[in-house]
Amino acid sequence: MQRWRGLEDIPQDWGRSVVTIGSYDGVHRGHQLIIGRAVERARELGVPSVVVTFDPHPSEVVRPGSHPPLLAPHHRRAELMAELGVDAVLVLPFTAEFSKLAPADFIAKVLVDRLHAKAVIEGPNFRFGHKAAKATSSCWPSWAPPTTTPSRSSTCTSPGRRAADCRSPPR
Repeated sequence: MQRWRGLEDIPQDWGRSVVTIGSYDGVHRGHQLIIGRAVERARELGVPSVVVTFDPHPSEVVRPGSHPPLLAPHHRRAELMAELGVDAVLVLPFTAEFSKLAPADFIAKVLVDRLHAKAVIEGPNFRFGHKAAKATSSCWPSWAPPTTTPSRSSTCTSPGRRAADCRSPPR
């Protein structure tokens, strides 16, 4: 499994991928279901799976002292993700500046420009962007209904495009 710290560590020739994003503070059973669905979808599409996570925990930056203790250290979480079949883990440094990134900018800079996301798999409560402004359904209006996991997915129709180019996967 590849491990990257920051966008600059992603190989320049990185192709399409299926991405899931979250703190994944302990890779507990709920996290395993979401990550497992991302790995499964990546295999279906013939592309690698990528978990995007953050260090430190976003709550520590936006509300210092408010986040729950991490259930496992970064190296152990990476080991657990590898056991689930994840191909790469991207740890993004979560800074005050990063916390102000607009959802559309996050999509463009991380998901489209660097990870070339073909699909994004998230849990039902996932939110992102400045002040957790966007639920995924507000950026990708048509979500595939959950199957056996509590996850939602979206498929980007073409690489290197904006969020408006994303739609739910065909059924």
